[in-house]
Amino acid sequence: MTQTFLRFAVAMGLSLLLLLGACARTEPARFYTLRPLAGAERKQPSGSAHIATDAVAIGVASVELAAYLDRPEIATRRGPYQVHFADFDRWAEPLHDNIAQVLTDNLSALLPSETIQVFPRAAGAQLDYRLTVYGLRFDNVPGDEALLRAHWTLWDGNERNRLIARKVAYREPLPGQDYDSIAAANSRLLASLSRDIAEAIDDLLAVE
Repeated sequence: MTQTFLRFAVAMGLSLLLLLGACARTEPARFYTLRPLAGAERKQPSGSAHIATDAVAIGVASVELAAYLDRPEIATRRGPYQVHFADFDRWAEPLHDNIAQVLTDNLSALLPSETIQVFPRAAGAQLDYRLTVYGLRFDNVPGDEALLRAHWTLWDGNERNRLIARKVAYREPLPGQDYDSIAAANSRLLASLSRDIAEAIDDLLAVE
């Protein structure tokens, strides 16, 4: 009886250790980035040809996110009031830095300028314009749509005179449930924002 009990206790102990070991192995995290325009997407506004390629220096001065997005975990919407943060799907770098770099790359592709920089690299540069984006929010509803809302302002080189100020919203279908689809949809939303900013800058240059 004693030996039977000991064998049973040892078996239960081993089972418990195996169970605890399985619980201790957590799922590895997955990391995502937003993508700038590529290939055929890089189409300049129609009026861009009259500007020399090095004539305009633009700095992406700041990108300010809605507070709930300022974290590594990717946020999705579950109904009108609930926000879900992914346990294992995260942005590979601070999201505001990624957005600022994507905007810089997109504007470099869309505008005829070789001097478009993101701060702080542009801090000491002689700039013609400074771009600020604030209140930017991604509302991602998997299986439905992705929404970008933002305010953006174009200032003169000294950031004293406001030249253009706009409030914008863009939508993209989001039929997939996976986070690759979310990153792709958010990249397309940033492309739409970039195109509108580039067109506004091009129109401004045309009348100067």
